[in-house]
Amino acid sequence: MQERWIPVVARVEWHSGGKAGSRPVSLWFGGERVALEVIRRAYVGPAQAGEEVVEEYLVVDTRRRVFRIRAGGGMTVVEMARSGS
Repeated sequence: MQERWIPVVARVEWHSGGKAGSRPVSLWFGGERVALEVIRRAYVGPAQAGEEVVEEYLVVDTRRRVFRIRAGGGMTVVEMARSGS
């Protein structure tokens, strides 16, 4: 089985630990606030020279739902994992 990423409407709350220490701590999703645990953090290089590097977080919430959060260039995108074949 392969993960499919479905875009969702959500608001991310961040913990700022100083320069390069920011990380997602909770998510407003489906009318509720859920705590997050960061599973993986990666830096994704730009597709073209001169573009910004994007920070990508793989997180799990208290209901064991998996989300991918991508932040960079003044934008944050949240996607939820859906198992599919």
